[in-house]
Amino acid sequence: MVRGWGNRARHTELGWWLLTGLVATASAVVLVRAAVSVQRREAALGERVAVVVARRDLPLGTLIAPTDLEVVVVRGAPIARGALRDAGQARGRTVRVPLLAGTVVTARHLTPAGRSGTGGLLPPDRRAVRVEVPGAPRTRPGDVVDLLVAAEEGEAPARVVLEGALVLAVDAGGGDTAATTVGVVLQVTPAEARHLAAAVTRGVPVLALAPPEAARP
Repeated sequence: MVRGWGNRARHTELGWWLLTGLVATASAVVLVRAAVSVQRREAALGERVAVVVARRDLPLGTLIAPTDLEVVVVRGAPIARGALRDAGQARGRTVRVPLLAGTVVTARHLTPAGRSGTGGLLPPDRRAVRVEVPGAPRTRPGDVVDLLVAAEEGEAPARVVLEGALVLAVDAGGGDTAATTVGVVLQVTPAEARHLAAAVTRGVPVLALAPPEAARP
């Protein structure tokens, strides 16, 4: 009788151990599957990448200050070529392609290190030309304009000298009409600079604001 009870107790204990083992195995399988699922979702979302973005709108010619930038972590989206990863790479450099707040900052948005002023904004194949325009519309660096020359009396109507030119700088003009004349520095090609210099000696320059999409490459 006692022996029979002992056998049943051993069988019961063995059963509990077997059940415990099965539960542990099932739990391990569930955990492994969950871990694999998490890894797959992480892979689908993409790698985490730290990039530099503009904290505010940065117009053409802005000298980058520490408060203008921040570093954020992005994932799952294509990263612009040349995107900066360290804000220190941009500080002290000048904006040559306007940036909107939240835009990822790339090397092409900024002048090379050590270059500043209007000349620092110019690519190798461009020149900066200043034209005094009487009665010019309100213009800011980064605007896109067309430049016309009003014909002298007896000549044909005004003609277009430049289309889609980028404004690099704006300052007060000179001469007797300083109150209404604006000095506008435009980015042009060397050939356009020669053509413009000849054109403004034969007529009065007129500035027309153009939409941003009219800018030339």
